[in-house]
Amino acid sequence: MDNLGIWKTIKIGFWLGIGFIVPQLVVLYSGTMLTMLAIPSMMEDSLENNSLSEFDKTNQIKVLEYREELSGKQLLILGSIKNEGTGKASSIRLEAELLDSDGRFVFECSEYINKKLKPGETEYFQIKCGCGDTVAPEHSSITVRVVSASNY
Repeated sequence: MDNLGIWKTIKIGFWLGIGFIVPQLVVLYSGTMLTMLAIPSMMEDSLENNSLSEFDKTNQIKVLEYREELSGKQLLILGSIKNEGTGKASSIRLEAELLDSDGRFVFECSEYINKKLKPGETEYFQIKCGCGDTVAPEHSSITVRVVSASNY
């Protein structure tokens, strides 16, 4: 083979490199575009099929009973919940809404329970309303509900 010289060798190497890079970039770009176009439809399919509902255990956690107590200036709501479903539930979030005598909303407090509840298991809870010198407002009734629960 002829002695091509350093600059000619560099030039040939440059064009060979470009020749390998361009197809790779085309494949990468095409794959990225196809993925970006496919993801929204995949998400719609999963929402339509309610595939996320297998993780949502909110409906299987029931508030059994609750009462209110004052501890200094702080309102405590004490009660119990039960897992009435067939699978474990955890990451349970409870919400207490305080209502006035006309049934209007006046205040809200919440509590997070991290314990994994087995099917049929009962757990006690305490929701604190107010902190320090902050007092929960006057109210006539309290409603406690399960806002969220999952199985992870």
